[in-house]
Amino acid sequence: MDPQAKPFWASRTIWANVLMVAGVVLESTGVTNVLNPETQELALGAILGVVNLVLRFLTKEPITVTASPRIS
Repeated sequence: MDPQAKPFWASRTIWANVLMVAGVVLESTGVTNVLNPETQELALGAILGVVNLVLRFLTKEPITVTASPRIS
């Protein structure tokens, strides 16, 4: 196990993806009705791509599912 690895729940990339999935689920089930289906597919795909690219460049540490909390 990498001693510098952080737990997955501390990852901004993971949280951005969780929020995007939640938004897609809410939009596709009709809870929110902001975008028509064609626009939704294009907009959310583009937004997720850009967010993931930005967060990838900001990432400094690996993540792990089984990491214990780091001791500084």
